[in-house]
Amino acid sequence: MEWGIPHSSLATITKNKDKVMEQFENQAVSPARKRMRTAAYPDVEEALSMWFKAARTQNIPVSGPILQEKAWSLAKLLGHADFASSDGWLSCFKARHNIVFRAIAGEGAAGTSEMTKDWLETGLPQVLTVYDPHNIFNADETGPFYRLLPDRSLTFKGETYNGGKQSKERLTVMVCANMDDSEKMPLLVIGKSKKPRCFAKVKSVPAQRSQQDSLDDVRHLQGMGS
Repeated sequence: MEWGIPHSSLATITKNKDKVMEQFENQAVSPARKRMRTAAYPDVEEALSMWFKAARTQNIPVSGPILQEKAWSLAKLLGHADFASSDGWLSCFKARHNIVFRAIAGEGAAGTSEMTKDWLETGLPQVLTVYDPHNIFNADETGPFYRLLPDRSLTFKGETYNGGKQSKERLTVMVCANMDDSEKMPLLVIGKSKKPRCFAKVKSVPAQRSQQDSLDDVRHLQGMGS
């Protein structure tokens, strides 16, 4: 009783050592599980496990209902008309295969350094050869926090300096220019109001009005004409 289990259980584990180790190495069973229960439909279990691994390799999010629906469709293809992918079955499947439900953290899978390197060395040069530099434009957005105070300040030595609540007011601006810097597009600005108070005395800004603002002006003029 050195391991805290009966001799009969130890004998059974020793007898099925190869099978237990195979499932453990394939991550088909959690180390914390005390019992190794088999599935009622091993072919469905194996097919679903392969599908799930392929989906996660491609970083495709898989939820419980998606897993249940896929299990039901696989069972139908394998000729198991009486298969039921219930919530209880789902819990057992996740326990047998050591699957947990977690929140997706960030967008680290959106791209890798290898993908970026391949694009810069192979894909991008092929695209650039088709166009002249003055016809190649790059656009991106930025968000100036025009009321945000500096995060550093002069202060006396030994004095504790505590900042107040920072303003979150911002504008969304899109900047765009061509590759040889011969043409810069007017700034496209999106704000919360048509006439912000911070620009009350500003007569002109080197920026382009959004399409929605232009439509509002047209509707206003049409209303005046009627």
